[in-house]
Amino acid sequence: MTELLANEKDREGFSQKRFNKLRANINYWFSNERYLPEDGLPIAVAKKRILRVKQWLAQQQTVMSHDPALSALYGVALSQTKKLDAALTALFDDGTSVIKPEQLSYLLAQLTGTGTSIVDRYAESIPDQAQWLFGTQQAASFYQPTDCVIWWDLKATSAPINYPWSGLECQQLVDEGVLLPDLDKGLQLEAARSLKPILAAQERLVLVVHDTDQAHHPLWDQLSSCLENWQEIFVEDAVLDGVELNVLETLPTNAVSAQPLAPLSRWWKLDSGEYLNEREKESFSSLDSLFYSPYQWVLKYKARLKAGTLQSLSDGNTLKGNLVHQLYEQFFKGHTGDVKQALFDEAPVNAWFNTRMAQLLEEEGAVLLQRGRLSDKEQFITTARRSLHVLIKQLRAANVTDIKMELKQETLFFGGDIGGSIDMTVMNAEGAEAVIDIKWGGAKYRKESLAKNSHLQLVTYAFMRHHKSAAKSWPAVAYFVIDAGLMLAQDNFYFPNALVVSAENPENHAVIWEKMRQTWQWRRGQLNQGRIELTVTGTEPDSDSVPDEGALEIPKTSDSFNDFKVLTGFGGGQ
Repeated sequence: MTELLANEKDREGFSQKRFNKLRANINYWFSNERYLPEDGLPIAVAKKRILRVKQWLAQQQTVMSHDPALSALYGVALSQTKKLDAALTALFDDGTSVIKPEQLSYLLAQLTGTGTSIVDRYAESIPDQAQWLFGTQQAASFYQPTDCVIWWDLKATSAPINYPWSGLECQQLVDEGVLLPDLDKGLQLEAARSLKPILAAQERLVLVVHDTDQAHHPLWDQLSSCLENWQEIFVEDAVLDGVELNVLETLPTNAVSAQPLAPLSRWWKLDSGEYLNEREKESFSSLDSLFYSPYQWVLKYKARLKAGTLQSLSDGNTLKGNLVHQLYEQFFKGHTGDVKQALFDEAPVNAWFNTRMAQLLEEEGAVLLQRGRLSDKEQFITTARRSLHVLIKQLRAANVTDIKMELKQETLFFGGDIGGSIDMTVMNAEGAEAVIDIKWGGAKYRKESLAKNSHLQLVTYAFMRHHKSAAKSWPAVAYFVIDAGLMLAQDNFYFPNALVVSAENPENHAVIWEKMRQTWQWRRGQLNQGRIELTVTGTEPDSDSVPDEGALEIPKTSDSFNDFKVLTGFGGGQ
């Protein structure tokens, strides 16, 4: 150090200020205060030194910017130093003022134990091309197409995705309201990430598989099973046989002509309506498709297209609605006579509900018993309980004496036979009847349908009951919305406590049914000519899309729930 200071004094253009700074730095680093191992190092002192190291590393990283490899190494060191500073700051904030040598060594080992990759390593196997290749260790890093992808060591992931806690610990977390990530969704996400390199390769995909691997990546089996004409090279045999290896030479390819996707069209036209004849039996669901989405009626009931048998478990509002339907059905089958009794209050209802709900969840709603679904399950139970009490009060206020659940009906109508199952059919003490359609949610949509006289499902059920009974008048109709606990009707003549949604243009059920008949004849005329309208978004209705006067109002599009979207065309072309 003495020689270094002497050389600085003899330096041409000597500066006393520079000399003093150099001597101060030497004293700071080599003549600093020492601390006994048993006493430990004050964290405040350590943080001051780390600050100096960070400043020096940041300066060196900038100075060496002309050398990417060396600059990268300085960057790694700077990152590790920042992490050490953050760790010491956390200890200091927690009230720890001194750190012992073994603690500091352990902390340094944790921060630097993984080391860093070789920054100046690059591929040298591509003749007549630039030697630099982009590399990554994460399949998810691919975000844009690239000509060539080389996947080295296509082996199975080292460890399965799982929680770091025991089953008991996981259950305790769930009981405390902690939402744990879904493991199945995590596996699906991991599988989707693995596909990114495959999908990114535009011209060439090179997969390097080692026979010594205990298990190959699942992608290897998938690709091997669905792709043909692989160019396979067994490297060891090729090297021993002296075969020249060049995995990047031109591959023979077969030209594939591009097949444009079918554009959107408002109409499909068949030579005749021979295959679009009337069905022997319709339901409200099929009539609804025929009126508003005739293409769905054709694909579902004539082409007989349907979802595969391997379907996912029912969940969400569909599951909840089905569970409550079963709950209501079981309750009212056993307690029809109790509903009108004021003494049959909340206590006996709750006693029955608690027992049956627990059984129902185990038998039909197991997905709500999974880990992470506690909040959803409890909210569902609360909603179902509240709605049952509300429904009982509504029926009691209407002086209902008889209740039938899931009443199956079949009768003749203008198109042949029609059948269906009515959620709830009730009769009051005066002998008047009403049909109730029970829905899990969608109160806003049900209100709009009542206001616009588009509650066709209720009208259809009312027609079937009217046609089967000797009563001259049609039965009353209403919606019961479970999640809102609301009984919705166009008047309160039958259900005095219902929320009344008055029709904008009052029409009785017979008038609406006549509109349905006119609409059926209009659609049947089109189908008899082999013409099928596609009421899908991206198409424009024409003059043939408007029915005759006296029919239902047909919206421009009707494809909110469309299982056949990929079959109706793509884009906006006609």
